[in-house]
Amino acid sequence: MMWRPTNWTWTLTYVYPKHAGIDAVKTGQKMKKICAARGLTVKMIQEQLYLGTFQSVYAWFSGKSLPSLDNIYRISQILLVPIDDMVIGAGVRHD
Repeated sequence: MMWRPTNWTWTLTYVYPKHAGIDAVKTGQKMKKICAARGLTVKMIQEQLYLGTFQSVYAWFSGKSLPSLDNIYRISQILLVPIDDMVIGAGVRHD
């Protein structure tokens, strides 16, 4: 949301949808697509993030869960992709 002046009064305008958040499924699909384009496997991501098992990565890619903010940041650094280009908001249309 943001505030805008209107004839010397302030009006509150919502910029985001009412139930905004991260779309786990679309974000997972996007991360999977970027990893494939870069030639990174699930095993490689697991090793780069020092994860004990690779099931977490599969859960992220399928949209069953989301990585922590730290891991989202680390993945964006590994893939050389800004976080905003990797994370898809709920209710936001991306073509």
